[in-house]
Amino acid sequence: MTAVSDLRLLARLRGLHRSLVESADTDIGYPNATDLDVFPLLRFWDTPLNNVGHPFAASRGFRGHTLQIERDVVSEVADLLRGPADDITGYVTNGGTEGVRYGLLQARERFGRVVLYASSAAHTCVAKLARELRIQLVVVPADARDELDYDALVAVAAGRPRRAAVAVVATIGTTMAEAIDDVRRVHAALDAAGVPAGRRYVHADAALTGLALAGLDPAARPGFDLGDGADSISVSGHKFLGVPTPCGVVVARASRGVPAEPTRTYTGAPDMTLTGSRSGHTPLMIWWALRTFGRDGLRRRAAASRHMAARAVDLLTQAEVPAWKHPLACTVVLPRPSDTFLNTWPIAVHGDWAHIICMPGKDEETVRRFIGAYLADVRPTSDRQLRATTPLAVAEESVLAC
Repeated sequence: MTAVSDLRLLARLRGLHRSLVESADTDIGYPNATDLDVFPLLRFWDTPLNNVGHPFAASRGFRGHTLQIERDVVSEVADLLRGPADDITGYVTNGGTEGVRYGLLQARERFGRVVLYASSAAHTCVAKLARELRIQLVVVPADARDELDYDALVAVAAGRPRRAAVAVVATIGTTMAEAIDDVRRVHAALDAAGVPAGRRYVHADAALTGLALAGLDPAARPGFDLGDGADSISVSGHKFLGVPTPCGVVVARASRGVPAEPTRTYTGAPDMTLTGSRSGHTPLMIWWALRTFGRDGLRRRAAASRHMAARAVDLLTQAEVPAWKHPLACTVVLPRPSDTFLNTWPIAVHGDWAHIICMPGKDEETVRRFIGAYLADVRPTSDRQLRATTPLAVAEESVLAC
């Protein structure tokens, strides 16, 4: 490689980095926390780390891994999500979709024929995975605030094919509104539909919200975790924890699934994961986040994000914008701004709605700048037009909830 080409490569890297840093000034529409300091881990980036095989299985020979750290991560996440210590399995995934896939495969391997139920507000990966795994999917309506309609679940589950088992993906933090499907109410709906306890499997897709909810008193929040009846649960590492690369953790009750046939790897460990060779760096980063924040820190970060989101709702509603949020969410839902505005503030949109997400590490000044720019964009629209795009009950309820 010539010195000239070297300089061009470095210039391109500097330009890319500068662009990414500048874009962070308006990065408020997507759920990535930014307060995790990974500098102490940079020393590992010149070391290849390949986690081959199941983290809880014995391996031999190959040492370039962090399987011991991965075991710690799975055990700690399982404890945070109230899993029984003597009945837990799981591993660090490449992200939330892989975690959901793991749960669905457990249901299919256990029961054979399965009908899957998920709300219309579930993550798009659910429909994709159902097609890939050839599992029949029945979409259950969500209510006006994105939560699963439990009465509708009773009706559709009661009409399931006679010999089919039932799987449910409960969404713990929907994409647009961060609504929470209550796992306890899911089980109550399946009881009412006559689904036997031994013929059901519930996976909680808690990618964004699971670890943020984990510090709350279970009596004061919706049911969502293993202690509430989920058979498996998946969380992301790059969202609430702020790990700078996509990753996640899936934890399951070992007794409620049927592991895939354990294929022996060259390390001697059986491979019961979905991807075989996996990053040894991501368990290290998740472990670092859990250790540096600690449980009190996780609680404080979640509370600060909810407070910032509530303040944003207050400021918007004072300006007669019908913004709202769920009480335990850090996501603020508001009417969609103009396309011109979206070129400057690339927030997520869906139909007539958009949202911002007040994640840990996001600056409150950024939220205020966003609100100022947003109000300047929507003020030409009359209050009547704004409210015409908003279900009145939702607008009124959101004001009360704040």
